[in-house]
Amino acid sequence: MPGRIILFTGFPGFIGRRLVGRLLEDDPLAEVICLVLPRFIPEAERVIARLLERPALSGARLCCVAGDITDPQLGLGGQYTSLASRISEVWHLAAIYDLAVPLDRARNVNVEGTRHVLNFCAACTGFHRLVYFSTLYVAGKRTGMIRETELQQGQEFKNAYEATKFAAEVLVAEAMKRGLPAIVIRPGIVVGDSRSGETDKFDGPYYAFRLISLFRRLPMRLPRLGPSNAEVNIVPVDYLVEATIVLGRNPRTVGLTFQIVDPTALTAWELYSQMCDLITGRPAADYAISPRVAERILALPLVRRWIRVPSEAVVYFNHHAKFDSSNTLTHLEGSGIAIPVLREYLPRLYAYWLEHRRLGPRTPV
Repeated sequence: MPGRIILFTGFPGFIGRRLVGRLLEDDPLAEVICLVLPRFIPEAERVIARLLERPALSGARLCCVAGDITDPQLGLGGQYTSLASRISEVWHLAAIYDLAVPLDRARNVNVEGTRHVLNFCAACTGFHRLVYFSTLYVAGKRTGMIRETELQQGQEFKNAYEATKFAAEVLVAEAMKRGLPAIVIRPGIVVGDSRSGETDKFDGPYYAFRLISLFRRLPMRLPRLGPSNAEVNIVPVDYLVEATIVLGRNPRTVGLTFQIVDPTALTAWELYSQMCDLITGRPAADYAISPRVAERILALPLVRRWIRVPSEAVVYFNHHAKFDSSNTLTHLEGSGIAIPVLREYLPRLYAYWLEHRRLGPRTPV
């Protein structure tokens, strides 16, 4: 697809900078313009400089412009119209990924920000495709099989993050019905690189690393938090990036939704037990603490400051949902891309966390 000019949001976040690099490696003729909040411009420029040092990206067309998706004009001012006349694709990743985010802030970024991006897509004169990043958890509190073709099922939500990502995806779905060429990517819980362990966001299963490490010297096996017989859908960032590159360039994927999941996902107990074995040398105990008790303990101010594991995370390890990925597997067939085995790369995730756990996130997500 020569001559692609892509507006990219969510840079220089960890997923965003990896995707941008692979986009340009995959299509050297493409141009990528990253829309970046003004306060992150210095970091974005450093990341761009590092990317352009790669031999494969020598001469790549990559730059950043200051902007803000919460502004109706994307913070572009007088550049809005001229940029809309050039852009052929938008890759929209920017959002607030925080289980405890207040509703107003989440709505402003996740919903209104997406609305403004969709309006920009409509203003583009030679527009070919939107690649929109959602999440598996637009399913909210639904249980059982969750299909890629499903969205509005009358579900309730566990938090403002889920509710606003759902509302944003509804806006995208409505725009697609009106003729907007788009694909929707719904990732599971994204962790570090399966080969190096690299990440800069220690949430999700990394909370379990911290919890187990704090109590690793106890002589007893550590209890589970709740029944823990629900699947935990973890995907390494390298698989997510490679899958999205393939799906995002295929003209046959337009109009479809793709759940990027692990078809052989472990249950929370299996994952927790493997983590316990890795950190303490013993598997998890067979008995469990009630999820409600665990949430109340973790929500206590003193405990929250000490353990730093948000109580909001407990429910995700006890939520009985299974996510279909038929579209994803069908359109990745023959690409050579397959999800790595969690049991095999878990030690690399732990080793990286162990070395870097005192470092906070270096860039926006």
